[in-house]
Amino acid sequence: MKMLKELCTAALLGGLMLPAVARAEAIPGPAVGQPAPDFTATTLSGKSVRLADFRGKTLVLNFWATWCPPCRAETPDMIASYRTLRSSSVAFLGLDSTEQAPIIRAFVAAKGLPYPVAIDTEKKAVNAYDVRGIPTTFVIDANGIVRARFVDVISRPALAQFVSDAKAGRNGVIASAVQRKIDAALDSAALNFTGEHDAVFAQAKAALDAVNNADKLMGTADSDKGELVDYLRVRAEEAAVLDRAATAVGPVARSDDDRKLLYRMQGDLATDREQWPQAASAYSQSLALDPKDSDSLNGLAFAYYEQKDWANEIAAYQRLVALSPDFDTYVSIAKAYAQLKDYPNAIAANKMAVSLAEKSFNPTKNDSIVGAAYTWLYLGRTYAATGDRANARDAFANTLKYGQMFKPGSVDYAKYTEEAQEAEIALNLDQSGKTAVSLAPWTGPDLPGSVASTIKYRLVVASKPGAALKLRAAGLSKGWIASFCSDKVCSPMKYSVVIPSTGVKIIEFQLIRNENTAPARTSAQVVVTDGGGQATSSAVVASR
Repeated sequence: MKMLKELCTAALLGGLMLPAVARAEAIPGPAVGQPAPDFTATTLSGKSVRLADFRGKTLVLNFWATWCPPCRAETPDMIASYRTLRSSSVAFLGLDSTEQAPIIRAFVAAKGLPYPVAIDTEKKAVNAYDVRGIPTTFVIDANGIVRARFVDVISRPALAQFVSDAKAGRNGVIASAVQRKIDAALDSAALNFTGEHDAVFAQAKAALDAVNNADKLMGTADSDKGELVDYLRVRAEEAAVLDRAATAVGPVARSDDDRKLLYRMQGDLATDREQWPQAASAYSQSLALDPKDSDSLNGLAFAYYEQKDWANEIAAYQRLVALSPDFDTYVSIAKAYAQLKDYPNAIAANKMAVSLAEKSFNPTKNDSIVGAAYTWLYLGRTYAATGDRANARDAFANTLKYGQMFKPGSVDYAKYTEEAQEAEIALNLDQSGKTAVSLAPWTGPDLPGSVASTIKYRLVVASKPGAALKLRAAGLSKGWIASFCSDKVCSPMKYSVVIPSTGVKIIEFQLIRNENTAPARTSAQVVVTDGGGQATSSAVVASR
């Protein structure tokens, strides 16, 4: 799997003078070969879990979240790795530090995660392990020593090797050809910043090109082919290069353009080092010279975001949309307003994002479909945060509508179809176990015995753990039948189920046109009876 150019960082963490000489850049977090910090978290079943509970076992500790696209992309390989590697001496634990139990339960049930997942609501584990972006995976040996740390989507072969190393008491090593190529390109000691103004600036720009090329190499590395890249090491190497470049440029900067480049480099360097006040100061100085520099505005907004300075983040993004309105920036504005609990302005910003995405919508372009699905999803999440379930459901229904426009089987098709359905179910999971049901196109591999000619939907039923429910199909045209399928059996038209401890049950719901004279299209709903009432899914329309 290729390295992802951007990791998920949202909600994980809470006059610039640079040193005269380059310094070694520290890699954050517990070092490989050193003891792993202890932590305490709470599993979805409400049990407390600590690192000490895994003493004597090799532990794969995966930091993730349902809203994180790379995390979702990693999930199938993580499940497959668990099934291959699990034993009495190897354990897995997923840690989510940004979400509440309902949405996590919906995802866990939908994906069939077989290993335990815990919630790190106070971010004690995230802080102890200094997790800067997700997904991040640690492999900890039986004696509690960190043997590997990998930031980004981890492939099955890479994880298997790290586990093997940990079981043997060895540190995992990333020494791929692409990593060596990046190391050579970012060798700050090999840089030569000498001469007068023009020579120094030419060398500084060459250094920036080296950083950009390293990012490109990192973005195209394929871990499935053994092209592992140490994300944190690369970031530290890039910071060292930027440090030397900025230090050399400072004394010879003469014009406003010179100083703008200097401040931009200082801002980028401070960002790599996660020195957010310094980053904000440097980008502000760049903007004082060029108020319309979108790169500096983006850097400034991100620096304020990392400092949780929501008001100034909003101000920076508002300057950006004044220059060039785009839906992504309006979603960022909405998220910042939501952090301030200013939901009216958050909803207004989200609606502007939806409006821009739909105004430029082109169903033949994947990026355009992403924009529409993405903006509706975040509008729904904002409504959900206010408790407005009706508008949230409408927004998630629109997310699902656009999600079905992607090519079936594609990453985006699965992402938006699944997230819309999980979000809809989560609206009910936090309502004291109220029964809820949702239908959406099936994603993922077919169940054993599934027939290709059937039209398949993912049926999600949520209720109190242990609840005995009766399901039936309704609204079908004559000549069509429905079937409820588990991994062992299919039941036509009716189905009984007991809700597991997660509070969510996933069923493959199939529609079959079994008579040649039957109409080509049918609608269908699923009605669930729980003894005290019933819940009905939204209708789906199938054609064959």
